[in-house]
Amino acid sequence: MTIDRMARGLKISAAIIMGFGLTTFLAATNPTLAMPSLWFVDLMTPPVAGAEGLTTPEGRLVLAILGGITFGWGVTTWQLAGAPLRATPEPIRKIVLTGFLAWFCLDSLGSVLAGAPWNVVPNIGFLALIAWPVARPVAVADAISV
Repeated sequence: MTIDRMARGLKISAAIIMGFGLTTFLAATNPTLAMPSLWFVDLMTPPVAGAEGLTTPEGRLVLAILGGITFGWGVTTWQLAGAPLRATPEPIRKIVLTGFLAWFCLDSLGSVLAGAPWNVVPNIGFLALIAWPVARPVAVADAISV
């Protein structure tokens, strides 16, 4: 993969992560926008009986924190896809990939331990979607020309 393709892919990944963070934040701050989050949590925690816990002040606080952290993670990824990636492509690739894998492992393990093992399935899809740009090293010729 070339540095330009990796940078473009990382910015797409960053935008997806920021979108998830913004959606989660909006679910916390505006109950009328919480339905997608409520449906998702309800599907991941059978039996489907309503995920009203997210609409409590405590649930909304957790959503707000999650939204802020996730949005910040996306912004960080976007920033790394610029000058840092061009200056040191392989270390940045490894840093981003390690961060994505750390999220995946902890989120998936936590989901299983919390009684929501089905969340591992969308986690696999989300990991594949955001990690594809950094899954392979930068082409040697491309890295040398930087």
